[in-house]
Amino acid sequence: MTANDDVVRAQNGEAGAFDALYQKHYPLVYWRCYKAFHNKEDAEDVSQDVFMKVFSQLSHFRHESNFQTWLFRITSNQIRDRDRKTRRTPVSEPLEDFHIQTFTVPPDQFAHTQVQEAFGKISESEQLLVKQMSNGASPEDIAENAGCKKRSVTTKFGKIRCKVYNHIYN
Repeated sequence: MTANDDVVRAQNGEAGAFDALYQKHYPLVYWRCYKAFHNKEDAEDVSQDVFMKVFSQLSHFRHESNFQTWLFRITSNQIRDRDRKTRRTPVSEPLEDFHIQTFTVPPDQFAHTQVQEAFGKISESEQLLVKQMSNGASPEDIAENAGCKKRSVTTKFGKIRCKVYNHIYN
């Protein structure tokens, strides 16, 4: 069964379908939130907000893009909204410390090591791009600093997300 099948089942109100989406995608949403806040409670709160938003807006998902892309956009927006509400800036960390940082993943989710391993399988330049985006740099800013087009940055970032996702789920 594909991710798209799970989304269609959830949109049709099939029992347990949304829970399956939640179980499958929660670890990456939590990871993204934790990277933004470096705080377990905030990461859990925002992760829950993300899935409440997904639940309420799932009927509007049109399958014109990948579900993970849509979910990532909602996650980014929820993080930005929380930052605005609390007037906090995401904490920045040196790239070399990224691999050794640990945090608690709920016990019913797959191990944090899978996310670390997947992140470790991408190149250092790809890791740097992820760090810049996670720390709030816009594609325009990154493109300007790198001397390339915004579209190149967003395309590269999308490919990196797919790589990490495939390392975890395949």
